[in-house]
Amino acid sequence: MLVESLTVTEAEFLALPLATRWEVVYRVLHDRLATFSAPTVSPPTSAVRTGSSPPPARDPRLPSPRPPRFDTRLRRRTGFQWASETELTSLEWWLTRARAGADSGGKYADRDRKLAAELGLWVSWRTCNPSECWSGERARQRVTAEPPSRDPQIHEWPSRGPARLDVRDEDREPTRGAFDDQDYGASDETEGVF
Repeated sequence: MLVESLTVTEAEFLALPLATRWEVVYRVLHDRLATFSAPTVSPPTSAVRTGSSPPPARDPRLPSPRPPRFDTRLRRRTGFQWASETELTSLEWWLTRARAGADSGGKYADRDRKLAAELGLWVSWRTCNPSECWSGERARQRVTAEPPSRDPQIHEWPSRGPARLDVRDEDREPTRGAFDDQDYGASDETEGVF
């Protein structure tokens, strides 16, 4: 058992077994934190969030936003990730990127505008529920998502099968440098072997 008023040098402390050192650290921290009272300060509502700052304080009188009904795919180079499995700071980055793409008026402005609207719902819900697992509809199936993460799983795009060409024989152009049955007719057994 440890003595409460014992003074120990660093060398003597390090000579103690590891389990005893952890017990001493735990007891000292427990005793210090038991008497500690932290001040309660709420951030101003106009504060701009940075990557690691906490979300702004929410008025408890306002109703909590409802979770989005449908999940949203976020395109990645090697596949996609689900918005439901993405943490708040990453969702805000995707929202900023989608708004910039929508405002640029480029080729994919309509797609980015739709994505920005969907991500706006996700950001508002994730601000009030930063660690809650989402439950809803994803790819026409009812699911409960994994907890939000900074590095969510990257999924492969679903296979759509081989591309089908619907070309009629009359519209088909002859192939260059190759012979097929259309050019010379089907071979039969009476032809000689070369």
